[in-house]
Amino acid sequence: MEPEYRALAHLVRQINDLLQQIPAADYSQKLELYGGSSIGMHCRHIQDFFYTLSAGVETGCLDYGRRNREPTLENDPEQLAKTLKDRMIAIKDYPLSQPLIVLSDLGPEKKKYLSTYGRELQFVFHHTVHHMAMIKMGLKYLDSSIKLSSEFGLAPSTIAFQASSQKHE
Repeated sequence: MEPEYRALAHLVRQINDLLQQIPAADYSQKLELYGGSSIGMHCRHIQDFFYTLSAGVETGCLDYGRRNREPTLENDPEQLAKTLKDRMIAIKDYPLSQPLIVLSDLGPEKKKYLSTYGRELQFVFHHTVHHMAMIKMGLKYLDSSIKLSSEFGLAPSTIAFQASSQKHE
């Protein structure tokens, strides 16, 4: 198993740990902090990118702007956990060098960019970390007692920097 896939699987385990603990009411509660979205919406959004990657690797073309949004996953943490597990199974068996085309709609027309499966795994990894950090903020906002890994929502570079800083103190 490739290290990129293992790193993404590690994030999914952290998210699943959260999903096993969070009450459905907290998961789906719209938060002012997020401008009216919820922790569940952030979790669903993460899943959307997993789905886009798995579908795109099959066709050779990714378009993150045209995600298959599943709003039911915003209210049901158990269903989101099952879906994330299925998505991880769908994306694990591709060579990192497999070429992909990524469509981008930064303006009035779509542009095509060449990429690889490995690069897009990294993109989805970092996008997931970003949303996990936002989820952690939402839990603090709710004054939640959920216990998360100390690494939840932190990029590997941040974890390494913190470890290095502690050694020098």
